[in-house]
Amino acid sequence: MTDEQIRDLIKPRTHWGAIIGTSIVVAGAIWGGTEFLHSRASSDDTKALQSDVFKVRLDQETVKGDVKAINIRLDEGFKSMNTKLDSLNGKRR
Repeated sequence: MTDEQIRDLIKPRTHWGAIIGTSIVVAGAIWGGTEFLHSRASSDDTKALQSDVFKVRLDQETVKGDVKAINIRLDEGFKSMNTKLDSLNGKRR
């Protein structure tokens, strides 16, 4: 082999489009990661959200209990009304 051929084989070949494309992708990934980390809620916001969710769950359980109590009262009211109606119907016969 001649010196020129050896020099051509040893000479590094660079593809500038791949280098620039890779650097753009890496820079975009770093920018996206930092934007994501900066957009996350702080620990105080997270604690406030957890507290609110817990309060909503407690309120839901309270409402469930209230609805059950209302249903029981309605059932008792209908039962007493039915007994009164039955007693009235019995007097007419």
